[in-house]
Amino acid sequence: MVLGVAILASACSTPAPTSPSPSSGAATVSAESATKTCRRCRTVTSPSSTTTTSTTTSTTTTTTTAAPTTTTTAPSAPAGVTTRDLRLWPFSSTSVWNTPLGDQATFDSRTIITNAEINSDNGFGVSVGNAGYALADQSTANPYNESHYSFINSDQVSATEWYQYQNLSNPNRNNVLTDLRRGGIWTDGMANGPVGTVHQVRASKFSQLGGLIRLWDLQQGVIRHALDIHLPNSALQSGWVWPAAGQDGDAATAYYGFVPMGSLLAIPRNVPMPSGMSAAGQMIWHALQTYGAYVGDRGSTAPLNAEAAAAAAVNPARADMAKIAPQLRMVTNASQTNVGGPGNRLAPLAP
Repeated sequence: MVLGVAILASACSTPAPTSPSPSSGAATVSAESATKTCRRCRTVTSPSSTTTTSTTTSTTTTTTTAAPTTTTTAPSAPAGVTTRDLRLWPFSSTSVWNTPLGDQATFDSRTIITNAEINSDNGFGVSVGNAGYALADQSTANPYNESHYSFINSDQVSATEWYQYQNLSNPNRNNVLTDLRRGGIWTDGMANGPVGTVHQVRASKFSQLGGLIRLWDLQQGVIRHALDIHLPNSALQSGWVWPAAGQDGDAATAYYGFVPMGSLLAIPRNVPMPSGMSAAGQMIWHALQTYGAYVGDRGSTAPLNAEAAAAAAVNPARADMAKIAPQLRMVTNASQTNVGGPGNRLAPLAP
């Protein structure tokens, strides 16, 4: 993800690596973190804008495990009442994250990716705090780690979400406020936080809790929501689509694929699940076939995203991604008025 304020941002220069800080816990650094490119400018304005800013200040990495002291309140009133624990299964029943695919969804036949990774505690996943279990930190072993953290606020219905949380000197460190009762996208229940000037924890401006594989999901034996996937430049196409509200600042020159930011990807229903997959891999397959995955950011190894606390539980599925990723296709008839595509839902809505 590359930060900036306009669609036509210039390419960012990659900062010189700094000495990595000690990891706050054991973590496997995946190929994703080993091949990251500079992510310093993001698009936050409308597609017609051409104003450009970028920064190339090197990052100093520090590790902290305490929750932030910022006092926050939910950014907006709830859209409805839910019986779910929003700390574990957030957002409204009709949000993009909790809406299953429609049985009349149609697909672009082209292959998008041939393999994928899973981010969790490698510096590029998400650490979730105050959710009823111990906070698992992100690794800082890679100097380009992005340190995504989401802290559930004391009201239990909102979260303060951070980009570069551990990296106190990073000029792009920022946070957003997210109402867990609403949509989990920029136009529905998200607002600027008190830290930073460009408020964007994902290039798409999604909540980073949206689509996140949680330890709780895996413990239940089923993932009942859409996932969040990041695609490489070779798959992405400049110009975002709803529900995204932004893209990487260098998209106009860096992207050279056919999938816009915000697109819904899924495995068509008629594709049989391969044999020999792990239990976690099977859960991911079923989630992608029932709910799909929204393109939320750029990632060189096409990662799905899991919380750091789920690292050990989701680890077996890494070996299944070569079977899963090639089956993903772009849904061609999903939109703001046809979330998940038209037709009958493939599963009940979230309670």
